Amino acid sequence: MLAPVVLPGKLVQEFETLGITIAEALKLKGIMDVEVILHDDQLKILEIDARFPSQTPITVLWSTGVNMVQELTNLFLYEIFPTAHNKIEEQFVIFEHITVSDEVIQVQGEHMMCIDEPLHLEKGFFGADEAITNYKDGEGTWIATLIMVANTEVELKEKKIAVINTIKNQYNINKVIDLDPIKINK
Repeated sequence: MLAPVVLPGKLVQEFETLGITIAEALKLKGIMDVEVILHDDQLKILEIDARFPSQTPITVLWSTGVNMVQELTNLFLYEIFPTAHNKIEEQFVIFEHITVSDEVIQVQGEHMMCIDEPLHLEKGFFGADEAITNYKDGEGTWIATLIMVANTEVELKEKKIAVINTIKNQYNINKVIDLDPIKINK
């Protein structure tokens, strides 16, 4: 997951209209997650989750400072309606899941975080700002959700490369599987 996504104003307005239209049709009173892709300059809906999203709140918090959990709590417990947030200086954020073994680092979907052992929060994790992980120093295969933040998209891509390279170098791993177009094998 990457935030913010830089889109032309016309597409931002189209996306906002799409979200409002869906929410009104569902008579939604809360938060939903609408996933789209941009194909040939057109937004195509991939998925609509009329439920509280799992990954989005963390990414939004790191990128904008807006706490969606607090906004929803205020709305339903105290009937305090969310106010428009002033345009802030957004941070660029990557929120992604990795599996690390003796042979490979693999970027995967959130499903790989469903394990039967405890996860813990680590700050400054191999250069990432935070990670949710089952990592234990020197022990075999481990997983992590990495949260990386920077002031610009270029700095963020450089940070991701540095985090992956730090893990590669520390564990002497040569193979990285990542469908992201960021070239991390520098």
